[in-house]
Amino acid sequence: MGMDLLLPRGRVQEDESLGSFVGRRLGREAVDKIAEPILGGIFLAEADHLSLRSTFPSLLEMERRHRSLILAMRRQQKPAGNGSAFLSLSGGMGELVEALRAAIPGVDCRIGSRALEIHRPLSVQTETETLEADSLVLAVPPPECSLLLRGFSSQLADRVAEIPSLSSATISLAYRDPKAAVPLDGTGFVIARGERRRILACTWSSKKFAGRAPEGHLLLRCFMGGKNEAILEEDDAMLARIAREELKEIMGLHEDPIFSTVFRWPAANPIYGIGHEARVRRIEGLLDPAWNLHLSGSGFRGVGIPDCVREGLRVADEIARRL
Repeated sequence: MGMDLLLPRGRVQEDESLGSFVGRRLGREAVDKIAEPILGGIFLAEADHLSLRSTFPSLLEMERRHRSLILAMRRQQKPAGNGSAFLSLSGGMGELVEALRAAIPGVDCRIGSRALEIHRPLSVQTETETLEADSLVLAVPPPECSLLLRGFSSQLADRVAEIPSLSSATISLAYRDPKAAVPLDGTGFVIARGERRRILACTWSSKKFAGRAPEGHLLLRCFMGGKNEAILEEDDAMLARIAREELKEIMGLHEDPIFSTVFRWPAANPIYGIGHEARVRRIEGLLDPAWNLHLSGSGFRGVGIPDCVREGLRVADEIARRL
């Protein structure tokens, strides 16, 4: 890894995988033990299949400006204060949705109303009604977006379908007075692929965020699926059992949890593969401005909440400009 200090900049190319970039700068072991479980784990995908430009462009910029990643990190000004890198809302992320709803009084919010298809000139067909629209935003995972677009523009639907997506599940487990065999002085752990575990990672939620569990309790969240989608064919009870077994072996948590909850996210994790940026440009090139149709959400220009907020503001500005 220290060779990064001496290596020249890489040649400029159209796109490069995250695995290729980290491998040439820091070595293959850094890919397998650091980049893939930590950085690739955010996308539930293998580092060699992820576009660097679409996932971590800051690494590319560090090499461009400083040549060496190590030099770049040494030269970066550290932010003031000792705040955590992990932020959430005290009552959970649902507070964000409720705050947005409260900020738009008089707006008709249809919760739990499944959209079946969209039609021209611009309308949404639900299970119970047809809604006419002046402008329409689709902010759903690429597979669902493609299905909705099928009757509107088959060409557009085909292009959106080219964005691959993986399924995942999270299993939250709560322990009272846990007797872990490892120090609970972190925020969780990620697992390298070579370990051949049935979970991908585990967040110690009550250690990561304040107010997530009462004193003397521990709330954990295990991640499954992604590169091992086959495991999601098991029912919820089996997934919870697998999570308990893995935590017994890894953390020494032999007591039974006081409860466990499984959440499934079918085909909801977009994979930003090589050429993703060009693929999104082709999709946007097919959007006729006269349609007043907009594609947004985590499938296109960033999976994180800040990315989606930025995209939401961009789309809102575009709609206001057109109308």
